[in-house]
Formats: sequence, C-alpha cells, structure tokens
Amino acid sequence: MGYFRFNGYDPDGEARSLRAVRLVDAKTLQAVIAATFRPGNLKAAVLVPKPDAATITAKGLIDEASRLWPPRANAGAGAAAAGSVAAPEVVDLGGGHTLVFLPDKTLPYVAVSLKYNGGDALLAKEQQGLAALSAASLTTGTAKMTSTALEDFLADRAATLSAQSGRDSFGLGAKFPSRFQKDLYGLLSDLLLAPAFRKEEVDRQVHDQLAAIKDKEDHPLSLALRRLNPFLFADTSYAYQRLGDPAVVRNFAQKDVTAFWAKQREMPWVMAVCGDFDPAQVRHLADSLAAATKPAQPFAYRMPKWGGAHAETLQLPGRNQTHLLMIFPVPGIESSDTAGLELLNEALAGQSGLLFSRLREGESLGYSVTSFLWQTMKIGFLAFYIGTSPDKAEAAVESFKRVAADLRKTDLPDALLLRAKNVLAGDYYRGRQRLASRSAEAARSLVAGLPLDHDRRLVEAAQELSAEKLRALADKYLHPESAYLLTVKP
Repeated sequence: MGYFRFNGYDPDGEARSLRAVRLVDAKTLQAVIAATFRPGNLKAAVLVPKPDAATITAKGLIDEASRLWPPRANAGAGAAAAGSVAAPEVVDLGGGHTLVFLPDKTLPYVAVSLKYNGGDALLAKEQQGLAALSAASLTTGTAKMTSTALEDFLADRAATLSAQSGRDSFGLGAKFPSRFQKDLYGLLSDLLLAPAFRKEEVDRQVHDQLAAIKDKEDHPLSLALRRLNPFLFADTSYAYQRLGDPAVVRNFAQKDVTAFWAKQREMPWVMAVCGDFDPAQVRHLADSLAAATKPAQPFAYRMPKWGGAHAETLQLPGRNQTHLLMIFPVPGIESSDTAGLELLNEALAGQSGLLFSRLREGESLGYSVTSFLWQTMKIGFLAFYIGTSPDKAEAAVESFKRVAADLRKTDLPDALLLRAKNVLAGDYYRGRQRLASRSAEAARSLVAGLPLDHDRRLVEAAQELSAEKLRALADKYLHPESAYLLTVKP
C-alpha cells in the first residue's frame, strides 16, 4: 500500500494494477516480446579493463551478437506483422475542432488525449480554483453512471481516465486495451456531453481541494510554487492561484461547476488518438462531440504584466529551512530562443547540472539545488532553486548571481554541453515511447497553434546549438538585478 500511495496511485491503485495484470493474455504478451526483443534493437555498453580496450571493438561486438543471434531472412516481415507505426493524419472537423490519428499497432492499446483552450483563462479573478475543481468533478460520473459504477467500469477494463486544467487549457485523457475501445468511446461521449456533476461528488471534490491547499501550504517548496505566479504577474489568469483561496473554494457548488463546463465545452479543441484503434469509431466520437457544440471562436493568448515588486518573503514557522527561487523573465514558447533556453536549463538542472555541482558539491550551500523552465505561448521564466539552511541563504543568493555572471561571460564546457544535449534528447524520446505521451504532445501542440512535432523540433534544434549561442542567451536573459526573488523562511 505504501508503494502505490507513494508513487501517486489512487486508493484503488493496487487493485487496478493487479486487474491489469490478470487481463494480459498470451496474444498481448507475445506482441510485447515481438516488439521488444529484436536483434536490430539491441544496444550494448561495455566496460573493459585497460589492457583489453584496444582489442574489443564495436565491430567485434556486433559480429559476435550476430553469430549468437542471427537475423532471420524474413525479419522485416516479422517486424511488420508484430506491429507497425503509420504516419500521423490530421483531420480538420471545422468549427475549431481537430482530430489527429496516430496509428501504432505495436501493442493492442489506445490512448486518447482531448485538449481544449480555456482553463483558468475562462475564470474571473474571484473564481480562482473553479477550473481545477471542474476537472476533478468531470470524471466522477455520468448521467447513467455513479462514481462507484464508473470506477468499477474502468477497473474491469484495465482503463485509466483523468482530467486536468491549466492556465490556458483544459484536458481529458484515457488509456485502455484496444478490445475495450467501443466501451471507452461511449464513456468519453457520456462524460463530455452529459456529465453528472452530482452535488455529493462536487462537495467531495471541494473537500479534497481544500485538503490539497492545506497540504501545499504546509510544505515550503509547495508553498513557494503556490504563491509564485501571483507574485510574478500582475494580471490575467497567469496571476491566479491554481487551486484558489480556501475562503472562495469552500463556497463553490454544483451550479458553479456546471456553469464553467458549459463555457469550457464551447472552446476550440484537439483530440489525438494514438495506438491500435478503429478509425471509424474514433471519427464517430469526434464528430458527435463537434456536432454537440456551436463553432468555437478562436482563442487569444494574453500577455500578462510582470509584477512591480521584485522580492517577496513567505514564512512557514517550525521549519529550519529556507527555500529560494531566483526567477529570470524569458519569452514564451513562440520565441526562437526556446530551444536554447531548454538546453540552457538542462545544463543547469539535475544532479549533474551546473547549479548542483557548484552550489551543493562545490560550496555545500544546500541539500536540494536545481533549475526549471516554465513557458506559456507568450511569456515564461527560468528559475534557479535551492533548499538550504537559514544561515546560508545570503551566500546562496550571491552564488546564484555568480553562476549567472559566469554563464554570461564564459562558454559552457564541452562535456557539460554534450551531457545537456544527450539528456534533453534522451528524455524526449524515452518519454514518447508511451502512447499517452504521444497523443498528449499532439493535442497540446495543435491546440496552441504549433506544429504537430513542435517538441521534437525543439530537441533537434537544441542539438545544433553551440556554447557561444548559450552564452549569448545567458547574456540576454540572466541578469540578477532584474530578476525576481521569492524566499520561504522559518
């Protein structure tokens, strides 16, 4: 139970996992074996003693592997039979609605991602938290199915279902075995066209959201991130607290969620389906959703104003910790600098990143050190973060400043730059092995007006960047005198 709860599963996570295992049949397992254990996919890394280094070559290893595992004459045909990936197809349904087919018959599974424009952008300032509440309430039942019946329905089909809201988006995602796709398309249609939003379920979600707010307010880093956007931005939904204020949230009711959904479902959307699906069934679902709403008006991304105060301190008594965020404003995803900013962040972040090696390993200033990049279409920021003891806070800030100054003046070492490029590419391609990751990427990119393969283009562009280019980006954006500093202290 501890394992499943720690790793983010819901209370029924263990039971669902066991049911999913029981539903695996010989055909499914054989498809996994055929897709995975192929000679052409074999990669090896070998650590050898120095005396043998000159005699062990890549060619020799390949020859030996081929001798032990000779390729079949019909290996190509076998691979095609085991599974294949076809080219994406984008279908404009009209009225601001788009359908994306991402066929992949490697495994008998389907992932569906439906992404709307909207989310917090549809809320008035006094409604903060309502989009998050609506997302949580959407998957609690339909007009035909109670919350308990819905959970049983999903568990019996080894299916997962989730909804989430963002600063300017709202999404629904599902993953399930192909043999249950007709059932799941019917469920998605019922959820989106006739959600129940039962009073008792909405009230339960209000209670859970209030508990989540309290939990975030009780942890230093969570508190910092919760208050970060209201500190950084002066207007628009980017300045909202995602979960809202408790005094407001506790007064939300069924009518508020219903009213929000009536507005949200009229926004432009993209549905992306990845896996071994029936195109006709998918098209029927998409057409029915599009027909149920009037043509959507184009969505306009707003440019928020930066806040006037450049420093803010939050207090969390009883903690002998100080958490610091130095935030540098950067442009949004549309900018031509985005690929370079992604690469620069990768060079800074993680346990082998520049910030960790400098501030923790080199200067022993903190126990947790990293950076992160946050971007919307129009605006973004790159943040340096450290968790430290109160007596080292000032030294940590000064070290942040020195790192920024060094990045503006000195090229990154070749080894660090190469590591950043490899990690950036490796994380992207490893993550896209999952059907749900590919469908989510397609829906997210197209609903924002970006190319279908926008994320891949960024990764590829980053591979071509030089240390001089990153130094120029650092000189352009990493100026501590104009940065924002958020501090959480005891």
